[in-house]
Amino acid sequence: MMTNNVVIKNSLDLYIKEISKHPVLSAKEERSLAEKWFYEKDRTAAEKLVLSNLRFVVKLAHKFKSYKMKLEDLIQEGNIGLMRGVQTYDPNQNIRLIHYASWWIKSRMQAYILKMWNIVKIGTTQAQRKLFFKLKQTENKILMESKNTIDLSKKVAKELNLKVKDVEEMQIRMGINEKSIDKPLLKESNTAYSDYLPAKVNIEEDFIKRKMFEENKQKLEKALKTLKERERDILNKRYFDENKLGYQEIGNIYGISKQRVSQIEKSAIKKLRNFF
Repeated sequence: MMTNNVVIKNSLDLYIKEISKHPVLSAKEERSLAEKWFYEKDRTAAEKLVLSNLRFVVKLAHKFKSYKMKLEDLIQEGNIGLMRGVQTYDPNQNIRLIHYASWWIKSRMQAYILKMWNIVKIGTTQAQRKLFFKLKQTENKILMESKNTIDLSKKVAKELNLKVKDVEEMQIRMGINEKSIDKPLLKESNTAYSDYLPAKVNIEEDFIKRKMFEENKQKLEKALKTLKERERDILNKRYFDENKLGYQEIGNIYGISKQRVSQIEKSAIKKLRNFF
């Protein structure tokens, strides 16, 4: 009879074997598929992009093994991140998909770890509930009788007719000390636990906003380079400089009327619109 651990391991091995059947795409193949999805919303292309990068999700999941989370759970979260990365990927950024999507993948995994780290499920089964209420009582009874902490977990398990690993797991869970989030980390420090808590923001939305801002900034810089020097300077003075100037002030600098400044501004803006 197979144990659960063996079944899980075999399932994971089977999954890894299956995703390995999908070859890694060359840069040219990836770009072609990415363009089909980006411009035509070709779902088949998007599916191929996801399938060809599933192995990288597994690789990233292994980097979070030290957090003692189930590898398959991390992979599942990472796959959601990969799909999100494919969905928002712009092939015109001139970076490989996995470099872009890795942020989404790691973000999902980290969010999952943060969520699960502080959720200690004490009583999910009848045996665990029994162990929770009986653990300290049974430990104290055994220690009073023998004063010997050697094999304490085994003695408790035998006393309560439970598995040793279940006892050890509950001992770890119940051994977690609660701390005030405002308590300093060190005696001579003003830094508290609360300083390390994640902000209550939507990570994905925040990233998208920052990403869009950077992309729009880069596009605007390219667009401005298509303008003549005077056109660019007038737009800078009107909109981008810290001390924005009016038409008359700019006209005084160039020795032209404020109406002419307005005409140049409108012409420059029209050129930018055509560029975009």
